[in-house]
Amino acid sequence: MRHAAIWIGLSLLLLGVRNGLAADAAPGWPRALTVPEGKIIIYQPQAESLDGNVLKARAAVSITLKDQATPIFGAIWLESQVQIDRDARTVRILNTKVPRVRIADAGPDQQAGVSSIVARGVEGLQMTISYDWLLTSLDAAAAERRSAEGLRHEPPKILFETSPAVLVVLDGEPQLRPIPGTDLMKVVNTPFFIALEPTSRTYWLYGGTRWFTASDVVKGQWTLGVNPPADVTKAWKAEQESIQAKNAKRESSADDRIPRIIVATEPTELIMADGEPEFTSLPGNELLAMSNTEDDVFMAIGTQDYYVLLSGRWFRGKSLHGPWEFVQSDRLPKAFAQIPEGSAKGDVLTFVAGTQQAQEAVMDAEIPQTAAVKRSEAKVTVTYDGEPRFEPIPQTTIDWAVNTDKTVLRIGGRYYCCDQAVWFVADSVNGPWVVCDRVPGEVQTIPPESPCYNVKYVYVYDSTPDAVYVGYTPGYLWCYPCYGAIIYGTGWHYPCYVGPAFCYSRPWTWGFHANYNPWTGWCFGMSWSPGWAWFGIGFGHFGGWWGPCGYSWRHHDNWFNHTVVINRPIDMHMGGTRLGSRVAIGPGVRLRQNDLYRFGDTRRRVADAGAMRNFGRPESGLRPMRNQPNNVLADREGNILQRDNRGNWLQREQGQWRPAQRPEISPSRPVERPAERSQADRPQLGGPQVERPQAPGSSSQNSWSPDREQTARTRGEARTRSFQGRPAGSGDRGSTDAKGGRR
Repeated sequence: MRHAAIWIGLSLLLLGVRNGLAADAAPGWPRALTVPEGKIIIYQPQAESLDGNVLKARAAVSITLKDQATPIFGAIWLESQVQIDRDARTVRILNTKVPRVRIADAGPDQQAGVSSIVARGVEGLQMTISYDWLLTSLDAAAAERRSAEGLRHEPPKILFETSPAVLVVLDGEPQLRPIPGTDLMKVVNTPFFIALEPTSRTYWLYGGTRWFTASDVVKGQWTLGVNPPADVTKAWKAEQESIQAKNAKRESSADDRIPRIIVATEPTELIMADGEPEFTSLPGNELLAMSNTEDDVFMAIGTQDYYVLLSGRWFRGKSLHGPWEFVQSDRLPKAFAQIPEGSAKGDVLTFVAGTQQAQEAVMDAEIPQTAAVKRSEAKVTVTYDGEPRFEPIPQTTIDWAVNTDKTVLRIGGRYYCCDQAVWFVADSVNGPWVVCDRVPGEVQTIPPESPCYNVKYVYVYDSTPDAVYVGYTPGYLWCYPCYGAIIYGTGWHYPCYVGPAFCYSRPWTWGFHANYNPWTGWCFGMSWSPGWAWFGIGFGHFGGWWGPCGYSWRHHDNWFNHTVVINRPIDMHMGGTRLGSRVAIGPGVRLRQNDLYRFGDTRRRVADAGAMRNFGRPESGLRPMRNQPNNVLADREGNILQRDNRGNWLQREQGQWRPAQRPEISPSRPVERPAERSQADRPQLGGPQVERPQAPGSSSQNSWSPDREQTARTRGEARTRSFQGRPAGSGDRGSTDAKGGRR
């Protein structure tokens, strides 16, 4: 039993950046800056908040004046606009404002002068920092964890099989439309190629290397078919060519078992074991993990309950055949948090509240990808299937267009279109469309039961006559924090729209084995596969119809070739070789980026944010001090602390390092809790959001801790090294098995 990987979020994407910006763009800390008065050393900043594209932080600094040998230590507070690049895992600070300086070593007569020197030296600097440092640093500073309201967690129909099977998903009952130029009909509300030959009333289903036939799509018994009609194979090949899938290599494996075809017309997930279930013990002997499946299936020994992980959600049942109930990630048995990181089941820690992996994933879900959109290049074309048809969005004053592949909203007599995480506005439903300077507040009222829900996670931060500064968080890609971890999809079912000329699909939560990779995001798979891209929805988006994310759409000449690009896309000309059970990519492969703003035609819209506006001095004046330890930090009051080789903390006082007492280094001033602030004053990540309650079981940090800060700093460095040093073709979840398996 294997899973055929859909072409997203694969760790192969890392190859595209490993030789580029990520390796050198974020040098280490501390960094030195020469100024006329002497030399300033800036230690690694400590993030305090990220509000849209504005980062606030503080940093320990020292300055050695030209006429002195002893450095003077202090703290600076920074406020900067940032450009975030998830592909390169970098955060570019475009300018640096210094609203406050506190010099711990300076007396009253020196304070103003030294503070002025430091502020002038740092003000306006551009620098590049690690995305993973920002993620872990914000995680250490965060006072709360929020969960999106209104998400659904009812289990889908969960099937358990012990022999090869393939789940063929349809969005409701089969919808047939004629294939132009033939007598054939095609089932359009599925990503699979299913064609009806009307003379024989036979349905043909393509499976990568085999054809299957049935007399009825849903109720029929699918069997191996031979010699499909010429029109059927011709239509299949035409579809593949139109969606640029002809260069993907399909290979057979030694396993020639014929799978059973299972057709589902409602939200369904298929869990497969290769034979009767087999379990192995995990450390602590409180959990067993099913070893002959690629799904995440566990048994709690004490209660004999089964647990399965689907789309980031946990479900519990007394039998592998159900019934199943949803379990919050912060209410799992403690044994789940004890699964060793790096073990065969260590990936599930991302979905166990309270673990470091879950905390980082939640923070990652709140950090935006940003870009500067050039007004002159920001164009969009909206096509409707007939006359524009609008329907109201429940609980709002917004109408949305149901018969187009774009998200088009009617708000207060104007029209707003969100395309590839860029907002456009027009006075007419047909345009002309121009890039939008301000998103109406009504967008934030869109509930999860609407398929437009994800656009509330696309923001406009700032604008100039030449550019609009925009961003989106992973909520736009249907990734949300929930009970201290993350989940994929809202859980709501959004029926597709089938019109006279087009079939417009909506995002699905279930049916595609959604799983998460901390570097490349969510990846998707399908059921058992004897070879490459079985059933044709692997590399090259063979299905030609939809994807779980549904955020990126492409037009083709005929309605039956309409395609939704699935999450992090890859264009692959399979010029690679294999490394064991992984895929190693050779020179013939072209990889696309994770960043939506650099994908396809959208690339023409964006520019370097720093180039669009004069954002201060370049970072060339900063140089990393590779031989100096990164062990100095500042607390919230600006006190300077240093960790010695024994792990003890020292505090800078009157030009000397003295042992720090715990009460002195953990200030009594607590982090303000949400109830103590108004909505307007509350810091947000990514952009303005409707206030959401703190998830049950989530942690609040009531006092600042240097140990927590140093741990976050170390964790961020480790994540950066791990990302930069991953070998070509390395796997983790979401990579592609050379035999077609998903791991």
